[in-house]
Amino acid sequence: MTQQISDTGKFIQSVINQPVGKKNNAYSIWFNEEFAGLIGFKDTDRMNWKIELAYWLAAYKQGKGIATMCVDKLIRYAFLKLKNEPSSN
Repeated sequence: MTQQISDTGKFIQSVINQPVGKKNNAYSIWFNEEFAGLIGFKDTDRMNWKIELAYWLAAYKQGKGIATMCVDKLIRYAFLKLKNEPSSN
């Protein structure tokens, strides 16, 4: 959970700096041409058909339906696109 701007910076850096073998799909969220947050998959387990979705949204961008729209798009992507990718397990 981010409480201060420095926490937000640390979180973003942790997503960017994940080791190559541990990286999950992460995407930036832009709203009205401004960076608004991040969204992506984490802890993907293709063998058991399990995937988690996580997001972070800047406080001043919350309450506008941005996260809802992004979650909807990412869920659709997971079901339509990722189900056709070969399993690495």
